Amino acid sequence: MFEPIIEKINRYNEAWRKKHAPVITDRMIRYKLTSAHFDGVVDITEFVTNWNDLDQKIVRQDLTATSKDITVPLEVNRSAAELLKAIYDEYGFFGNVNVSIYRRDRITNDYTMVMSMDLYFGSYKKTDNGVSFEANQGSLKDYVNGAKTTKFDVPVSEIADSRPFHYGRIENYPCQIDYIMAETKYKRLQYVITPTINLNRYDIDPLANIQDARSQIYMNHPYPPVITTYLLKASQDLQFNLVIDFEFYSTSEVFGTIFEIVKVSNDTESVIWTSEVSKSSTIHVDQNLDVSLNAEDRLYVRFQNMGMGNPDISITKFNKFRISHKM
Repeated sequence: MFEPIIEKINRYNEAWRKKHAPVITDRMIRYKLTSAHFDGVVDITEFVTNWNDLDQKIVRQDLTATSKDITVPLEVNRSAAELLKAIYDEYGFFGNVNVSIYRRDRITNDYTMVMSMDLYFGSYKKTDNGVSFEANQGSLKDYVNGAKTTKFDVPVSEIADSRPFHYGRIENYPCQIDYIMAETKYKRLQYVITPTINLNRYDIDPLANIQDARSQIYMNHPYPPVITTYLLKASQDLQFNLVIDFEFYSTSEVFGTIFEIVKVSNDTESVIWTSEVSKSSTIHVDQNLDVSLNAEDRLYVRFQNMGMGNPDISITKFNKFRISHKM
């Protein structure tokens, strides 16, 4: 599935080496990916855009693969960004990729691995220059207990490689899920786009009344859309408060674009809320809604094209997207 992208990375690396060898001094630090999703090792050194910051941080500290626990942002562009985004699109929150960092000996020029870190796919962000992830050395427990950007306030009931997170709560106890819009620009909207939205913060008791919460993945659908992604699925009848605050802009000049919050019951969709129409204008979405779901109902959000053309959409400002169980 990912082999064509990996071959493109390998061809670039080979061409780069032929062009610059032997007059150029090799990188002090090299970055290599391994994954359960593809075979072999992929050298992404020439695609790391924040390598200078990372190199200084790594070289400055006397790091070994076992002596330090560290979290760093990893930003990549071009084919490496294409590879990681493809893995994210396929596996979402459960992407499994490891980055090993090697340091070159100044005398022998041999490389020694100084640390190995897992990419945290829940931190995925897409920018104009590529994609970024938080990379963490250590176990999930280390990540949860560390002072990291993404916060887990209480244990979750289950983490599985093949399923989304499942969260439980005691009836009448408050629970909270914060989401973040991980991608801010979308090209050529067909009929409906489901924007990329990641789980960001959880405060949920790990006991009864389980709900299924997950990251919503990007999909660009023609008419009629078949939406399979969602943010939340209720295992029992569920009431919660939804707060969302962000701004978006559509390049559609005539028909416009709207943002909608949608409930799916027995494969039948009903729109909970619809924004004003963006016609080459910025729309502020600022809502505080009480939402009810029946057992097995799903919730997702989307942008919808109101007419002809394929407009671009930008998230120009993001403040909050929060779901809180009512007392």
